[in-house]
Amino acid sequence: MWNTSVSRTPSVRSLSVRSMSTGSRGSGGYDSDRSSDAIGNEETQAGLWQRQDRLSQKLEIAGIQLKEIREPPNLIAQNTQYHPKPLKQTLSEDPEQSVREQDESEFPQKTPTMKDYRIDTASDSGSSESEKEPPRVPGPLEKQLSALMSKIIFIEQENPSISVSQGEYAALEERVKVLEAEKAATAKRHEALFALRDEDVANLMKVRVLLAAERHEHAAFRKLRDDDLHNVIELRGKLCDAIRKIERLVRPGGQGQVTPTRRPKGSISFERRDTSDLFQAARNAALEQRALELEKANEELMSQLAAARQNTAFRTTSDQAWRTAVDELETKLRQKEEEMAEMRRSSMASTCMDWTRLESLLDEHGTFREKTAQRLQQLRSENEALHRELHRKEDDNLSLESRLKSLQRTSNAGMLQRILE
Repeated sequence: MWNTSVSRTPSVRSLSVRSMSTGSRGSGGYDSDRSSDAIGNEETQAGLWQRQDRLSQKLEIAGIQLKEIREPPNLIAQNTQYHPKPLKQTLSEDPEQSVREQDESEFPQKTPTMKDYRIDTASDSGSSESEKEPPRVPGPLEKQLSALMSKIIFIEQENPSISVSQGEYAALEERVKVLEAEKAATAKRHEALFALRDEDVANLMKVRVLLAAERHEHAAFRKLRDDDLHNVIELRGKLCDAIRKIERLVRPGGQGQVTPTRRPKGSISFERRDTSDLFQAARNAALEQRALELEKANEELMSQLAAARQNTAFRTTSDQAWRTAVDELETKLRQKEEEMAEMRRSSMASTCMDWTRLESLLDEHGTFREKTAQRLQQLRSENEALHRELHRKEDDNLSLESRLKSLQRTSNAGMLQRILE
């Protein structure tokens, strides 16, 4: 998560070692008389060294041997300028060694003597370039600083984010904020997609319900149509039977009605004659009543037919009026178009033309033409429906007239038979 590559800041331990090495080269250590702690306080400094000698004697009595570690001269000669180690190298060191250093920092120990090979420019006698200095003993402040540095190193090992720079932390925090904003936007987008999917599912369910209702209604209409066709077929069969019966009464030569054969008077009994007369009278009365009803229905149909004809005449007149109005509007539109064409021709010279007004006029004319076309279509559909109704009424009237004629023929035949008898 944390970038500890090349751009990482050097550890505090390396900085402390660098400061210690530069301080030892610049000031010569705490054994020099130029130290700020030793100036004017020589007796106190002597007491500190004596305290260190007593501690070293106690350690020798306890059996702890201290060895003086010296660095090779070539290492000091090559590393005249200190290069700090990165934090990754410091953290990769042996933790047991750091723990041992922390434990040993509580006791005074001999630090390695740093040899400084410097050229003495002030000496004129040509002394040697590398002069050995006496071993340097670390002071109490240096010990405290080394203990503090070891603690800081342990803190860095436990929490590596301490050594991260403020710029890297700010960049990481900004990146986290951007990722959180992207996550929130993605979540909102997913919620919107899920809501849209739910709406689509609900709409599909509604469409399926409507389709099922339409299927049921269509099936009911088909059943009703089949029933109507069956009734029409039965009615046509009955009508054919009635026509055949009527045709049997008509002569083949077409000379009128067929009169029944005359029976001899002696073969007919009086009771039979009386019953037949009564039956014939009842039948004639029923036929007359039926003829009156049919005449009444015929009159009603004729009145409806006359009304329908008047309505169709009115429709035709209104249709003609609409057509004339539409023709007038078309002529006006043509005139307007011609005027506009002339105005456009004249506008080639003068550019000050109110095009918005012309466009609005064109839109109004277009909408009016659309409305008139819709109205004409509606009137035409109504006219066709009325024509169909008129034809149906005429067919009904013809059927009733034919039925009335057949009834009249049957009644006349019955009356003639009764007269002849």
